[in-house]
Amino acid sequence: MNKINFLIFFLTITFCAYNLVFAQNIDLKKIILDIEKGEVDKARIILMSLEKDNPNSPSVKFLKAVLSEDGNEASKLYREVAFSSDESEFKDDALFRLYQYYYSRGDFNESDKYARMLRESFPDSEFLNLIKRENNTSSRFETSLKFEQKHLSNTNQTNTQSDNLESHSSKNFTIQVGAFSTETNALKFASQFSGYESRIKEKFVNGKKLFIVLIGNFDSEASARNEALVIKNKFNIDGIVVKSE
Repeated sequence: MNKINFLIFFLTITFCAYNLVFAQNIDLKKIILDIEKGEVDKARIILMSLEKDNPNSPSVKFLKAVLSEDGNEASKLYREVAFSSDESEFKDDALFRLYQYYYSRGDFNESDKYARMLRESFPDSEFLNLIKRENNTSSRFETSLKFEQKHLSNTNQTNTQSDNLESHSSKNFTIQVGAFSTETNALKFASQFSGYESRIKEKFVNGKKLFIVLIGNFDSEASARNEALVIKNKFNIDGIVVKSE
């Protein structure tokens, strides 16, 4: 082996050894805690290094899922971690996050499946206590309602914002607090706003019939916006000021 080939061989071995030591010294649990504190950029740099050397590692996939902003992609990666034949300290965490993901979407059949798997496979997991705590603080109907209100309201937001652009000359304003696919859910959602005049208006958005929940009547856009802030603080609902029709 000539000197050049030996040097290349030596550098390759050194680089691989460095990466191995680097990966072994990384505390992924600490990194995940740092992500929850907002230290995302550092975690992404570490992920790039780990993924290059061992992309199929369950731990690497778990870190990638935590950093993903796509819920579907993250859930896919969590499933790969949970069902991997390789050992991983994050399997129970992956099952819990799958439970959370489907529970927040109101898909309780799927969330129950992952909760059951967590109980059966990891009876001593710390995440079992979190499942009990979540079930005690939020009813399934409320969870489903919040998910539907959030996503259908986002679907309708473009239309309501265009209404706002045309509304400056009017003195009649109201606050949209939700948009639902069923009138029953709209009525139940509206019932929580005690002390406010509420009403339901039907509206078609992209060919889909929605039941819009509106509360209050205001003489000016400024007063409506001020009241929207009060509603935000009192009910934790982001209302949209729109023109009354």
